[in-house]
Amino acid sequence: MLDSQVVEQMNAAVAGTGEVGVPLAAWSVLMRACAEPNPLQLHFDVKEALGYRHALITEHRVVAESAPAIGGRYSHQQILRTVGREQDRSIGRGRSWRIDVEHLDAGGTVVAVESYEAFGYHPKAAVT
Repeated sequence: MLDSQVVEQMNAAVAGTGEVGVPLAAWSVLMRACAEPNPLQLHFDVKEALGYRHALITEHRVVAESAPAIGGRYSHQQILRTVGREQDRSIGRGRSWRIDVEHLDAGGTVVAVESYEAFGYHPKAAVT
C-alpha cells in the first residue's frame, strides 16, 4: 500500500499531464502483487524443463507506453520468446532464454512489456 506522501510525490511528477501515475519501474512491482506463487512462473517452468537447478536473470528491460495509473486494473501474460543453444560460460554450461511479460490494461491493450533474459546452467566443478 502506498502512503499519501508517496502518492503526492508521484502525482507531482506527472503534474500537468492530467494523469495520476507511478514510475515506470513499478510495472515489475505490479506483477509481484498477483495471486501466483511465483510472479515469473514461466522462468521457473523453463528452468525445470531444461533440467537446470541454477539460473539467473542476466538482463531486464521495460518498454512502456505509459506509467501504471494508481487504482488502475492490469493483467499480465508471460510469453517464451527464445531459447538459445547450449554454450559454455564462466559459471558453467547452459542455455539462455527470453521471456516477455506483457502488461495489459482493463481493455486488453498491451501497455508495457518487460523482457527478461535468463541463463540456466550446470555449475562448473569447483577447482581445489
